[in-house]
Amino acid sequence: MKSRREVVVAFVLCAAGAGLALWAVTQPWGTQLVERVAPLPAISKTVTGRDAAPIAAALALVGLAGALALLALKRIGRTILGAFVALCGLGMIVDAVSGLTGPALRPTTASMTVQVTPVWGVLAIVGGACVLLGGLLIAVRARTWSAPQRYELHPADRKVTAGVSTDAETWDAMDRGEDPTKG
Repeated sequence: MKSRREVVVAFVLCAAGAGLALWAVTQPWGTQLVERVAPLPAISKTVTGRDAAPIAAALALVGLAGALALLALKRIGRTILGAFVALCGLGMIVDAVSGLTGPALRPTTASMTVQVTPVWGVLAIVGGACVLLGGLLIAVRARTWSAPQRYELHPADRKVTAGVSTDAETWDAMDRGEDPTKG
């Protein structure tokens, strides 16, 4: 039961963190205002998280896909996935931090002013941290979790026809019109 709880926690961390970061990068992180000589009006441009931190949005989608893949993979696949998702979370954090301090949210000329709304960048960082933690949990603990058994047949559940031992022989028996479940 403990392993199932850990899988749920890892899934929620990755999915919620990726969703939070994806939502945060669609919000306005700041506004650039360029004053011009009269009578020309000032130019205003909204800077979204996708403008300031474009890689974070892509990595958030990868983190979300990784959360879904967690439910389908077995032990070694989960371990590799966990390391990959953790790297995606780290990349989201680095890109969000560089987006908050990067050139998109700094004035480039003397006539430009920038108003920054840092809450969205901070939420993207928090989302990346959740994905990082979820990926680390997967990478470290995946070997102790039971493999998903939803689509697996246990050897005791397999019905074998009399004298048929391989898959090819089973198909040949069905081609002859024999019912492989009778026996």
